[in-house]
Amino acid sequence: MPTTTAIDDRKPIPAIPPLDWRREVPKYRISRETKPAPKQRFRVEPPFTSGSESDVWQYGERVHKAGEVIESTEWPNPGTMTPLNYSARQVMEFFTSRQKSRLGRTPWRDGKVFLDDGLSNPLPKIGLKTIHPVDLAPRQAWPGL
Repeated sequence: MPTTTAIDDRKPIPAIPPLDWRREVPKYRISRETKPAPKQRFRVEPPFTSGSESDVWQYGERVHKAGEVIESTEWPNPGTMTPLNYSARQVMEFFTSRQKSRLGRTPWRDGKVFLDDGLSNPLPKIGLKTIHPVDLAPRQAWPGL
């Protein structure tokens, strides 16, 4: 889903996670004019580890004016975006507290927020193979002959 203009319903962000918050599209308010990245290809790359211009959003499609409210399934720009719902707050906290080089291309997968840097979720469980006893009794090489 691309970034779209949204309406701010002026509800406070709850302290307790709402039911099914992962399916809620993150909503942000733009605090100052935000420009898109200078090269189009930056929009399809994983997040950059650093940026020198805080008013440039790597995943921006156009210039966003100050005060504009948007919904986006892309990683946010912490320098110019303020979360307006619980899912946006979780995405922003995850994005600002993790190593950018380990993040996926987007925090949105299969219609919901998916926050994973390859280190944050439980490790896969590796089970031991069952060792079956070996029958060492001699057998006839060609049974029935």
